[in-house]
Parts: sequence; structure tokens; C-alpha cells
Amino acid sequence: MQCPVYSNDGVERAQAVLDDATFRTGIPGSLRTAAWATLHSAAEDDAARQAALDHLFHTGWPAVYVLYRVGNQVPTDQARDLTLSLFLFLASQGRPPDDAKGVRYRSFLKAAATNFWLDHRRRRGSEGRAFRPSWVAEVDDRLPEVERDLEDEDDPIPEEVFEGRFARSVLSNAMGAFEVDCRATGTERWAEMIRLRFFERPPLGLDPLGARLDLRMDLLTRELYKAKQAFRRHLIGAIKETLPLDQLDDPPSVEQEVEALVEALGTDRSWLSAPRPPE
Repeated sequence: MQCPVYSNDGVERAQAVLDDATFRTGIPGSLRTAAWATLHSAAEDDAARQAALDHLFHTGWPAVYVLYRVGNQVPTDQARDLTLSLFLFLASQGRPPDDAKGVRYRSFLKAAATNFWLDHRRRRGSEGRAFRPSWVAEVDDRLPEVERDLEDEDDPIPEEVFEGRFARSVLSNAMGAFEVDCRATGTERWAEMIRLRFFERPPLGLDPLGARLDLRMDLLTRELYKAKQAFRRHLIGAIKETLPLDQLDDPPSVEQEVEALVEALGTDRSWLSAPRPPE
């Protein structure tokens, strides 16, 4: 399908959305929910808590699954059930413990997954309880993709595969939100640029990308820079979903998590740290 024609009006609308202060904060009133922070404060029957749980499950389960597969050498079916059981257990506990309030979701989840594996009493406590159908459907739908990614790993190290898979989930969340906004603001080409340049396997080089989009190199580099800036703001929003409340408005904490994500993904994603303007 041919990409829609680039629209200056669309760019201005997109920039207005992306520059909105509430979009960047990730706190109540923003276009996003700060899922990990919400889980600590919402009432047990609050719809916001349920939405936060679903988002955190969506973000975290692939990392937990690969940790069990690689770190504990368990077969696919057992790793699947352990992963679902862990999140069922966490959901049944109400709010996370008080000592997790200042901890990032990524760190909490890795420790929780490890403890859950070691604690047989917890595993028995979740046996026989129904998994959430939407969670089961998502796991079963995406499991082949996660397994294929594991097959591509050479001598995987458990902690590294956990960190890498978690980072990819956050990146995927950001890309999904970015595509929605691009469609809403008439800047679909930005989303296509980012996907072709950085998400495809193998990614397109600049020359093939310019040919694909029918853009001269000078125009391509300028538009790609704008697209990277816009996407990075969505990435920061996706990262804030996983931060505790006291770090949401702390730029060094946010940037530290960006750097951790970049490190987990590898140097080919270093542009996420800070896109450089075209010369």
C-alpha cells in the first residue's frame, strides 16, 4: 500500500500533540497512564488498576518467559504456565509491597520472577486458579515469535535475555502509540520511516529508504530527524509507564532508563539516546 502524501498541516498537528506538557509527564491528566505508579495507588477494584495490570502484563511477560526458558531451562509449556502463574499471583496481591514503591518495574519484575521460581509455596497457591483469558490469548498468540527470537540467540545469558526482551517490549509499546498518533495527525510517513529504518530485519539503509519513499537524501535526513525526535518522545512516555511515581518528573531517572534500554538493545539502537540533527 502506498504511503499517504506528506502533509505540513499534519506535521504541525503532530508537533502540537507531542509538545503538550501533559503528554510528556505520564502523570494523571496525561494522554498516557503511568501504569507502574498507578498500581501502587489505585484501589483494588479501580478500573485504572485493571488497565495498569493489563499494560504491565503485556510489557513484562515475554521477559519473564525467556528468563524461565534460559535461566531455569524449563520446557515451553512449563515456562508458559509459570509466567501466567506469576502474573496471576501478582494480580492477587493487591498493591505491590511498600518497599517496591521506589523500584522500577523492570527491576521488581526480575526479582519477583526469580523468587517465584524458588518459592514452591507460591506456585502451589496459584494452581487450579483460572488465568485471565485475555492474558492467555496474548501469550499463546505471541509465543511462537518469542521462541523464534530465542533461537536466534547464541549462548544466551539469562539476565541479558530478560533485559533485552523487556527493552523490546517497551520499544514496541512506544512504536504502537507512535503509529496511532501518526495516523491521527497525517504523518504516517514518520512511522513508516522509523519502522523501515530501525525495526525491519534487516533495517533499510538510507539510500534504499529514500528510494522507497521517493525522497531526496537532504529531505530524507531532515524528515528522519523529525521522526526520530517524535518517536523518542513516545519512547519516554512508554518508559514512564514502568517508573515509580517519584521518578516520573525526574529527567535524570528517565534518561537513565533510556540508556539502560539502549544498552539492552545494542549499539544499533544508540540513536534512541538523542537523535543528532542533520548537517
